[in-house]
Amino acid sequence: LATIPVSVFNKNRLDDKQIRVCFAKTNEVLISAAKIINAI
Repeated sequence: LATIPVSVFNKNRLDDKQIRVCFAKTNEVLISAAKIINAI
C-alpha cells in the first residue's frame, strides 16, 4: 500500500484533504491487512 497527496498533481497544490492510494498486493493480502487495521 502506498499513498501520495493529491496536491502534488494540482498546479496550485492546495488540495490537502485527499490522498491517492495504490494497492500493489493480492486481494488476500489486502483483506488480511484490513483486518489488522480494523483491530487497531
